[in-house]
Amino acid sequence: MGSELRDAADRVVWGLRPSLLVEALGSTAGRRRLLHTLADVDTPLAAVRPMTVAAGLPRLGTVESNVPILRRLRREAVREPDAFVAFPYDWRQPVEAVASRFADFAEAHLRRWRRNPLGGPEAMLSLVCHSMGGLVAQHFVDVLGGRDSVRTTITLGTPFYGSIRAVTAIAEGPAAPFGGMRRTMRDLARAFPSIYDLLPRYRCVVAGDGLRALTVADVASVGGDAGLAEAANARHARAAAARAKAGPGGLRARVGLAQPTAQTVRFDSGAAYPLFHHGGEDRGGDGTVARDAAAPAGAQPHYVPQKHARLATTAEAFEFVRAVLTERPLGEPLGDGFGVDLPEVVRPGEPFEVIVRLPPGVPATCVVTDTETERQVAVVEPRPRDGWQVAAVTLPSPGLYRADVKAGGFSAVGDLVLAIADLD
Repeated sequence: MGSELRDAADRVVWGLRPSLLVEALGSTAGRRRLLHTLADVDTPLAAVRPMTVAAGLPRLGTVESNVPILRRLRREAVREPDAFVAFPYDWRQPVEAVASRFADFAEAHLRRWRRNPLGGPEAMLSLVCHSMGGLVAQHFVDVLGGRDSVRTTITLGTPFYGSIRAVTAIAEGPAAPFGGMRRTMRDLARAFPSIYDLLPRYRCVVAGDGLRALTVADVASVGGDAGLAEAANARHARAAAARAKAGPGGLRARVGLAQPTAQTVRFDSGAAYPLFHHGGEDRGGDGTVARDAAAPAGAQPHYVPQKHARLATTAEAFEFVRAVLTERPLGEPLGDGFGVDLPEVVRPGEPFEVIVRLPPGVPATCVVTDTETERQVAVVEPRPRDGWQVAAVTLPSPGLYRADVKAGGFSAVGDLVLAIADLD
């Protein structure tokens, strides 16, 4: 969801300022207008630029502005600014279609750079990708013939083997607050072809005492579109055959860990229940992509304790990308850290909990900021409970807030929380 989308009249559909997004989601009429436009995948929306604001939708996740890291990459990681270019895209569409457009975009950029005296005829592409963008790059490299023009691909939280979150986005599930909002988001997710490209491609379904792969019948059983699921399977099969023929390529994968992450799923009576373990072991992940799904076979993962949306925005993310682009060693991969668990949506004026997966006694601070004004609205010291730490937070008014937990030497770990008064 990292690209701003505009309609034919050049009105912003996705990329609204947080206050306008919350206003739209907070009324039935506004919610219907916004979501009807997004769900109409047959009507093109222009992806004009990377997101300049933070945003989030229940079930679908959150996104931070990529502008700060893009500016740093352009300023500090390339020979001159013209070497760097960002590719925004309509993230509702299937990976295969986006990759086809990216192929034209990337090849045109490479031709321009090769004509530049600082580039030269032997110049190659380096691709830096967050989340679904890594699947677009993989398709370009392995299926569309981009391998000969790509020096390296750097992925940040890419669901190479899919995400359980894609299942729960389209499925009925356990009872949850804000039922009206969540049902609306479920119907929205079911319309996006891209969601079906993100379905898990590993043994993730609990069946008896074992695990099996997700099937089209599973998707249909929880209300998903069987046709879109079958089309996604066909795209994956074509891509897998091309990758097997091409052989392994150079790829650096940044993988989030230590966050509560669904890794398997159980189906029961037409509903999907996410489970936070795989074969009895909690392997964690970035909160959206399970640890073992975020790097393809043969790639060396580089671990960092961070949430999915932050994998492309923190200082560590920039240093990792710059280190790969310039081949400056960063040292050993990071394997320790802490996790943070918090709700997607809350009501203003009602307290909620931020669970910090740190042992009691380890110093930590939870800071809550209004993303519209960048004003701090709460600073809370977590208290011990049940072996972890818990911060009780109350948001003062409707809005989109950033909850950050700082502990130790890593960047703050956190995510975005929507505060909306009426969601039914």
